[in-house]
Amino acid sequence: MPFRVLLLAGAIDRQAGSHFYHKQLIRQLANRGHSVTAMCFNADNDVRNYAEIHQLPLRRFHESRFFWRFASALESMDLRRRVRNNGSRNVDVVIAGEHLLIPAVVGRGGCRVPWVYLPHSLNVTSFLNTVGMPASMKTFTIWHYRRIQAWAMRHSDCTLRFTKQSCRALMRSYGGKVRPRFVVNPMGVEFPTIDRRTCGSGETRILSVSQLAPGKRLHAAIAALSLLKNESWHFDIVGDGVARRELQEMTSRMHLDGRVTFHGYQADPSRWYREADLFLLPSQSENCPLALLEAMSFGVPCLAMKPDNAQFESANDELMTDGVDGFLAASDEHFVSLLGDCIRDPKRLHLAGQRARERVMNEHSWERHIDCYETVFEMLTSENHSKGNPADKVCLQ
Repeated sequence: MPFRVLLLAGAIDRQAGSHFYHKQLIRQLANRGHSVTAMCFNADNDVRNYAEIHQLPLRRFHESRFFWRFASALESMDLRRRVRNNGSRNVDVVIAGEHLLIPAVVGRGGCRVPWVYLPHSLNVTSFLNTVGMPASMKTFTIWHYRRIQAWAMRHSDCTLRFTKQSCRALMRSYGGKVRPRFVVNPMGVEFPTIDRRTCGSGETRILSVSQLAPGKRLHAAIAALSLLKNESWHFDIVGDGVARRELQEMTSRMHLDGRVTFHGYQADPSRWYREADLFLLPSQSENCPLALLEAMSFGVPCLAMKPDNAQFESANDELMTDGVDGFLAASDEHFVSLLGDCIRDPKRLHLAGQRARERVMNEHSWERHIDCYETVFEMLTSENHSKGNPADKVCLQ
């Protein structure tokens, strides 16, 4: 049966993996016949072909002279007021992927709409620690987001995660303070047709598709490649962000200008996936990176950091098997060693890429992903009906 779904999202565009996931989720739900409404801060225009969009642009409280440290709390209060003062419509289920909108939409007393909590980072602490902001602002922001996250896990009908590792990460972070009802639904990804150059023909093409933020640790990738100058490679960096200038300066200092190319933000990075032989993901913390799964879907294996739940937190070892369909480094020194081995053995890359594509096709189809959502919707609305709790009205702009 079709459902009326309300999605709470930050941005719906291609600027970050979570943004693009929401964009694809809207389209996939709409194609299944569900009615989708999205509340967000901003969205690409083409999303309106699939959903009713209600934009609530964030006010610039971080620029306040006196209250910038508390910008996240001021944003939450402002969104609560703006949501309350606008119209409403009936929905069957809510997917809450944006923390700042949770208090405004589902956090008010008496709201009985079944809702799914969809956190995109491993936990808000690990994510915010990788974001560049002043220490005093970061301390308060982490405290505020952790309050929202803990409340969401206690009060949502279920917490949907893309991997089992990400469920464990939340439990390690909060322990007995929360009692979430986890549903693991492997992320969906589209399968492109393969039209790429033969691996091993010419220099090894290395790729990163990412926001250029400190936590992505692209400086570690550039440093590793600087130790492999005698090898034949070229590094394409697709994406933009606050760390771009620093990374470009680092590239120049290491005399790699002709071998590292910054392409900036690209709405469609498929061209670079098709040209790549190896994808790099040296991030400190990742939940389920969409760019990694996209690379695998193009038959491009990934070199990433092995999670140790200390310096590196991720589900990388759940998404790929070291030495089979990808490569996992236990340290930065090991990263350099594996990177050199990959560059010198293109046939190994080609075989790992074939296996990576097969794995994504078997485990990460959008069809399976939406099937799981529909099962969750049916379960939650059935429970809600049996309890005699009719769906309340959810306020929208």
